[in-house]
Amino acid sequence: MSKLNNKCIYRFVKRLLDIIFSLIGIIITSPILIVVSLLVKFWDFGPVIYKSPRIGLNGRKIGVLKFRSMKVGSDHLEDFFSKEELDSFKSEFKIEHDRRVTGIGKFIRKTSIDELPQLFNVLIGDMSLVGPRPITEEELQKYGNDRDLLLSVKPGATGLWQCSGRNKLTYTDGKRQAIELKYVREQSFLLDLKIIFKTFLAVFKYDDIVQ
Repeated sequence: MSKLNNKCIYRFVKRLLDIIFSLIGIIITSPILIVVSLLVKFWDFGPVIYKSPRIGLNGRKIGVLKFRSMKVGSDHLEDFFSKEELDSFKSEFKIEHDRRVTGIGKFIRKTSIDELPQLFNVLIGDMSLVGPRPITEEELQKYGNDRDLLLSVKPGATGLWQCSGRNKLTYTDGKRQAIELKYVREQSFLLDLKIIFKTFLAVFKYDDIVQ
């Protein structure tokens, strides 16, 4: 069987599994979704869901769903970060000890519960259960000539970067780009299963899963 046929079969089965397991996940976690929605709402009476603009398959713009874990107005970075912190954030698109995070936000981030709404992104086909991390327009520029390769697959709710010591894999040293592109080039059912397994282990151990 040709590599092209193998790739088509892989993508078809992967999409089928995405639909099945995202539906199962939504049903199983529905009590958690309801309780967390109430907690987020009554913490500061702001919106429950945050829709983060990202770049999806073939460059299509998508809105990645997350429980809101940050204070209202957190997009105004200058109100929360010092100049040094702002420079660091603009380089790596994340920062430790982020003062924008709410009290309940710290808990749902630590347990990765804030990511559960992405099951709906997977269900409708914007994302896959496993794939490169959804990125912004600014982050896409970090991939240079490999941008089209990165966008040739759907972003994932979890992925190789999240499971490979993400704090040590940064854009600055190029290791983050390398690990994401490694997944794109080597994706397979076996690799996907390994990533899902490592994700579950990390969540239950409260390890450093990406936020």
